[in-house]
Amino acid sequence: MILQKRNTRRIGNGLLCAPALALLFLAACSDNDLPSPPKAHPELLLEIYDATAKGEHELALVKIERLRAIEKTSVFLSELEAVERNNAVMERVNDLVGKGDFSTALKVLEAEEIKNGKHEDMTEAKEQLAQLMKVDSLLRDAQSAHSSAKLKKAVSGLHTAAKNIMISQKIQNFIERKESEVKTMQMTEKDRMLFGMIADIGSLLEQDRRDTAGAVTALLALEDGKNPALPKILSAMCDTHKNSE
Repeated sequence: MILQKRNTRRIGNGLLCAPALALLFLAACSDNDLPSPPKAHPELLLEIYDATAKGEHELALVKIERLRAIEKTSVFLSELEAVERNNAVMERVNDLVGKGDFSTALKVLEAEEIKNGKHEDMTEAKEQLAQLMKVDSLLRDAQSAHSSAKLKKAVSGLHTAAKNIMISQKIQNFIERKESEVKTMQMTEKDRMLFGMIADIGSLLEQDRRDTAGAVTALLALEDGKNPALPKILSAMCDTHKNSE
């Protein structure tokens, strides 16, 4: 996952732990708006550019600090330092996201805001991370759901989240698979319920509780009027009635 805007480099590829699926955030890096670089100490400046190009943001920050000690009034170096500081933070955040450690990633962003103040990039990163954490939580819920109601709720949440965040095809496939499982679970749950009702009716008839058995039979007929057990149940109820007379 990487977030950044103007003058910032984004990195990307965060892994979701639950089903081990990936989310990817990509953005371009541009430094077209930076002021002109200082003309003195070109070798040190080239080293900074080289470290930046290689994504070695911590090293770039060290070299920028050295050059700023010489060029104390350089606006270019001041802005470049802010860019590379953001990049270094984003790099660490992406590494944590890739490991599924979202809570620590969030703490890193919050600590950066406390240390250097709020920044548009950090705010955007926190928003995306919050969405990522929500998706991960919903994926876990969908993976562990033991009822159609819970699975349906998780899938619905994932559909909503998918409108606000870029998700991988693997996650899309996962959502579709779980969506089809909702119907399968609903059918299984209904079969279990009907089987339980039939068993309850049999038990009630054995206890000669015909009125209660009749009420449960009526519910069974409403749920599944073509259930093959209904004729047998009605026959048994008639036999019980005749025997009681």
